[in-house]
This record gives sequence, C-alpha cells and structure tokens, in this order.
Amino acid sequence: LLIGGMSFFDSLTHAFATISTCGFSTKNASVGHYDSAYFDWVITLFMFLSGASFALHYRVLVGKKIGLFWKDPEFRFYTVIVSIASIVIAFFLFFSKNYGSLADAFRFATFQVVSIITTTGFATADYELWPMGTQAIILLLMLLGGCAGSTSGGIKLIRVLVIGKHSMREFRTLLSSRIVLPLRIGDNVVELPVISSCMAFLGI
Repeated sequence: LLIGGMSFFDSLTHAFATISTCGFSTKNASVGHYDSAYFDWVITLFMFLSGASFALHYRVLVGKKIGLFWKDPEFRFYTVIVSIASIVIAFFLFFSKNYGSLADAFRFATFQVVSIITTTGFATADYELWPMGTQAIILLLMLLGGCAGSTSGGIKLIRVLVIGKHSMREFRTLLSSRIVLPLRIGDNVVELPVISSCMAFLGI
C-alpha cells in the first residue's frame, strides 16, 4: 500500500484491518475513497488470504510447500466459490451497464465478493445499486463466511462442505440401502458426532 502511494498511517491501519478481516477504514468511503485499482487488488489478495485457515498458512510456511494450499479441501472449496461468484457478478454488472468495461466489472465484483465472504466489510462500491441477482449472491456469501481457523465470520466453509457431502452420501444410500460410504474430507474420515455438530450449528 505504501508502494502505491498510500500514507504510512493509512497503510498501517488498512493492513491491520485487512489481515484481521475487521474492515475498519480511516476513510468514510472505505477503500473506495482512493478509487485505485492497485489498492483494490492488493487488499483483495490479502483479504482472500486472511479468509483462509491460519493453521494452513503455518503448514505452508513451515513446510515451504505452496502446493499444500491446493491439497486442502476447504481452501479449494473457498477458491472455487470466490472465483465463480466473482465471474458471475462481473458479467451481471457488465451486461447491466453498471460498469463500462469487463475489467472494471471484474475488479469491483471480486473486491466485494472477497470482502463479503471473509466478513471484512471494506467497500469500493454501493452494491445496493447493483442488480438484484448480485445482491442475492452477496447475501449468500455473507452467510457462508470464510474458512475455519481464520478471523472471518459466518457459518465457515468446512461446515458447509461437511453438510454438502453428507447430503450427497444420504442421497446415494437412498438409491442403494446396502452401500456403506464413509464421509471423507481430504484424507480424513468425518465421524458422526462432527456431522451432527455441523448440522446443529447450521440449524441454530
């Protein structure tokens, strides 16, 4: 942020607010005050990383293997959700003429998607002026939240992943009552108490 021309104080406060996913800005218009693509992408990247598990970051740093990110099922799920939501919202914004270029639409869409799913809350645009479909996606992302072991809020994606896989397993057992399918997240078998806990959390 300093390299991009932001003042030292603003750089420091925005860095703290980004990594902790708390979203407090020194400006009333949040990050949108700067109207800078550079600042938007820098903060988007670090919001995204902060929405991932800090235990995963530790394993990557200690093992010095960046490939560990993609081996983690929750991180893969997180990346896919952010990517799909950003692309879909960008096309919505471009074709509804909210932004003149696809690049601008993608920039604003990606920033807002990452800000919302990580529950950071930074803003570069008033998404209440966006098409209703984009607002529905943003609301869903806010409920999902980031990864377990991060500072983001929401349900947490590992719970969503467990419940989704459990639902698919139940559907398959309906088709064949004799089939026995352990529920796996990566290499780990998820026990019934954990599944029950996830479903209770979601229900509450």
